[in-house]
Amino acid sequence: MKRTFSLLTLVVTCVSTTALAQEAPVFDMSSALQSGPPMTADRAAELALQANPSADRVRALARASEASVARARAQMWPRLELSGRYTHIDGFPDGKITTGLDPQALMFARNMAEQVTDPAARAVLLGQLAQASSSPTIKIPRNQFDFGAQVTWPVSDMFFAMLPALKSAKAAVQAEQARVATTEAQIRRDARQAFYQLARARGALAVATEAQHQANTQLGQVEASARAGYLTESDLLDARARVAATGRALASAKAGVEIADAALRTMLGAADGVRGAARLALRLGSARSDRALPGDV
Repeated sequence: MKRTFSLLTLVVTCVSTTALAQEAPVFDMSSALQSGPPMTADRAAELALQANPSADRVRALARASEASVARARAQMWPRLELSGRYTHIDGFPDGKITTGLDPQALMFARNMAEQVTDPAARAVLLGQLAQASSSPTIKIPRNQFDFGAQVTWPVSDMFFAMLPALKSAKAAVQAEQARVATTEAQIRRDARQAFYQLARARGALAVATEAQHQANTQLGQVEASARAGYLTESDLLDARARVAATGRALASAKAGVEIADAALRTMLGAADGVRGAARLALRLGSARSDRALPGDV
């Protein structure tokens, strides 16, 4: 009779365990690991670099420093200076000034010179009068124009001011380029860290989900054994406590995934970080920097 009761209890326990296993939702690890489009650490780094405004700022500063080099070189070129002036004078018409003698006075002087008896003296006087009659006439216009051009090359400034300024500008360009490289490297590093932080959080979520499933399965077995009299009420309470602990660990793992997912999506410029966290799963692979992390970023 005792053997019959033990055999009946074992059969009931097996049937109850099978029924609970069929009713409880089973966590499909393979499906979870293969779901979602892939996201790699390198792609996350590039997306973060495109979305971060600090990278645009340092690039703009680098371009400004390159422009300062061109400006310093332009100071070394020869300088061409052009000038112009226009003057208009009112109050009188266009006139002219003659520097020679008056025509009547010149005729009178020529007649007097021809009356000189000394041939040499007469020739000298007539020559002077002929020169006076051919003197230029100065015109006085009311509209006056003036144009000028000048080319200079600062030789002393070339060696004592311009060359040092050019070297300083080139050094500033190198410093800005180094700042650009440093900023981009920091952005890529932070994105990769956020990527792997999310990967670790999703791995913890998968472990917590499987642990809760196992705890629920064990609770069903303990309940069946307790009803059959093989286990005590203390064992049942302990199993229920393990289920509650795994539920608390699962909630913490989900919160960790949501936080890590929101941090990564914010860094990548996506606005639906928390909403998309539950839809993403970690795709496990070899320990490489480009292993895939599924996501709908």
